[in-house]
Amino acid sequence: MAEVLDLTISDDEDATESSPQNIAAVSVKNESSFRSNPTISRFNNDQDAPKVTIVNGKGFWKSWTRSFKTTLLKLLDLIDNAVDGATLEETSGFTGRVEIYPDVYEQSTTNRRGKKCTSTTGLCIRNNSPKKIVPLSEALKVHHTTKVDAAGEIGENGIGLKQACAALADLSFVLVKNGSNANVELGIVAKSLQREDGPYLPAFQFSNEIGEGQSPLRDQMVSVFSQPRHDDVAQCIAKYGADLSGGGDPSLAAGIDGLCEHFDSICHEFYDNDYVFEVLLNRIRHDQDGEGLVRRALDAQQKITVKQLIKELQMEIPKTYLHIPESLKFIVGKEELTFQYWQERLVEFSTFTVKVGSTIPWKQNFEVSDQHPDAYNVRLFVGFDRHRIADPDIEADTGEKRENKNASLYFYSRQSGRLIKSEPDARHMLGLTTSSSMYASALTIIIDDIGGNLPLSPTKQEIAFGLENRGAVHEENLFAWVGSVIKFYYNYHLKKFNNQKKILSAKVSQYIDINLPSQGKSYDKSDFTTFKLAFEQYRNTIRVNTKLTKEIIGSDTYFRLMPDSKSDNLKGEQKKRSRRSSQKKQPEMESIQQPDSESDNLKGERKKRSRRSSRKKQPEMESIQQPSSCGIGKTAKRSRSQPISYHEESDPDSSDDTRVKMEATIMNNEFDNDLGCIDLCESSDEEGDGTVRGDLPPVERTNVTGESGARDAPEDEPQQDKSIASLSASNETNKIHQLEQVIKQLRGESSSKFASLESENKALKEKLEQKEKVISVLKRRLGA
Repeated sequence: MAEVLDLTISDDEDATESSPQNIAAVSVKNESSFRSNPTISRFNNDQDAPKVTIVNGKGFWKSWTRSFKTTLLKLLDLIDNAVDGATLEETSGFTGRVEIYPDVYEQSTTNRRGKKCTSTTGLCIRNNSPKKIVPLSEALKVHHTTKVDAAGEIGENGIGLKQACAALADLSFVLVKNGSNANVELGIVAKSLQREDGPYLPAFQFSNEIGEGQSPLRDQMVSVFSQPRHDDVAQCIAKYGADLSGGGDPSLAAGIDGLCEHFDSICHEFYDNDYVFEVLLNRIRHDQDGEGLVRRALDAQQKITVKQLIKELQMEIPKTYLHIPESLKFIVGKEELTFQYWQERLVEFSTFTVKVGSTIPWKQNFEVSDQHPDAYNVRLFVGFDRHRIADPDIEADTGEKRENKNASLYFYSRQSGRLIKSEPDARHMLGLTTSSSMYASALTIIIDDIGGNLPLSPTKQEIAFGLENRGAVHEENLFAWVGSVIKFYYNYHLKKFNNQKKILSAKVSQYIDINLPSQGKSYDKSDFTTFKLAFEQYRNTIRVNTKLTKEIIGSDTYFRLMPDSKSDNLKGEQKKRSRRSSQKKQPEMESIQQPDSESDNLKGERKKRSRRSSRKKQPEMESIQQPSSCGIGKTAKRSRSQPISYHEESDPDSSDDTRVKMEATIMNNEFDNDLGCIDLCESSDEEGDGTVRGDLPPVERTNVTGESGARDAPEDEPQQDKSIASLSASNETNKIHQLEQVIKQLRGESSSKFASLESENKALKEKLEQKEKVISVLKRRLGA
């Protein structure tokens, strides 16, 4: 068996080339010298150059602090590890626990009320686990991850742990109970421990078992950290002790006492759990620069920072995780969280499942694209956000208009359903119409990638399609399928209100003040509304075949959009009747607007006769256009002999009838001129019947002797004129009949439009009442 070498050999030890042990020692000696003096030449053609590339620990730390965009994302990276650890698997008798609480210690001083002062030094995150935790000696290795199932677990206990701790605080401690109280571990992630010759993240192992012959945990830690070789670690613990005492001098003893209290807590409060993990963040960074502030101001600022973070976590964590088991106890501060964020907000909460291919374009063999081996199921949750729709459209501070009711998209991934990314307006991304207010009304889309098929960035802040060989195809397929479902869903509910977007928004707003039942179900166990869909390819898009669609109402979809049975349905029926009447009217209008050839020929003959006899009839027309002194006009008789004046030869009692006939004729002539396509302006001597057209009732014409009916034609009238007159009379009768039907239809349409306007007026009044209700609610909230 090979002898174990002592790799702690000093630089000044002698070494001979004959001994294998000494050869190894020489190599370690050169490597050690190289680390302590980075100015040594690093060209590897030198025989003495070690095969080690120096990693600057200070540079590593700087890069870790730049990995996250916000403080919330830094904390969520640590919380991911806690959630994964507490929900690894469902074990009988195991109850997962995640606790986030401030690190608060009592001081020896008292305040004005006689109570002891407290010091808030940071934030703690801890969780239990049903399985053994990876030793800190492995977890704290640089660029090392202990996660093997990337699809199931969101946290990376190792990469995320170091980066998040460095980004949040200059000093953090990691505490582990791994199997029993006899095996506890302590890790330190500190900026002051990093050196130019490499990063340093030390880990130590102790025992917190109380028994005969067993040294207390405090004595073990004092013994280890009092050694000169751990002087740098002791300084970190002493700095933590100074923070605990409220700003005194660095104290190793006080720091060890604080760490021992945390170990006692995870050993005793989690007595029924063998595996517990805790991260202690000391002095979390905040936006305000701490330089120049006195100690008391720093303590006060840290207390405010921790309080604000806890409040933010209480609001954001229920939105951040979809699939937290009902058995998991998640406590932030003193509040136990429930995970019903979207169920409580979304109206018409519905779920869909689509199959997306990650390597083959969806246009290629569309009919069998879902059968490709690379295709996977994606679950969608869709609804209308009843709280977001009530948000003001104008910024209170700046007065600028903001678009906050457009279709929003949220990406959730992995087994815990962690929120990765959100898009406030995803209409363009999903291939939807972006003009006006289409696909708005606070429409909300959730992509639930529970299988972990979406590629994520290391810090879980982006969907990194670029990490895949055919990432562009994967991205296009995903958004094409999701967009087709969203287009169907929105239009399905919009049609309930006759495509009136404002009415849809008002219906969503009516649920603002209604709460869910106290005991809700998790997303996986809930029965939400769903649809059976059939897809088809239409040009370059995917479309839902609405004829093959079936809605399955879910019992756990609490907020429903139901059309108004009176006003909304009335509008729909009126539109249907209007379409049917327009279809019936079209052939009749065509027959009126396009007269037959026989009618045209008759008009031509009449015009020729009119031109031939224009000179002879000129005196007669003058007598018609200029009424007599008694107010009754004259008209020419049918023959070409001397004209007869009606006021002279007719019965005086018939003058009123004659006046009605003249007025009706004038009205008909004006109506015909407005149509522009029917010539009904013939003189009375050429009309064979006594029908008067227009809105007035038919008036029977009378002859000069007072007898009803048309006058007989004179004996000297040519026979050809008689045949032409008879044809003209029959043709005019048909036209008059058609015109009366058109007038009747127009009257029906006017009454229909009047009823439609009344229903619209009623709908607007209802909308006004809804808005007044919303305004009253907002005033109540602002007053509260």
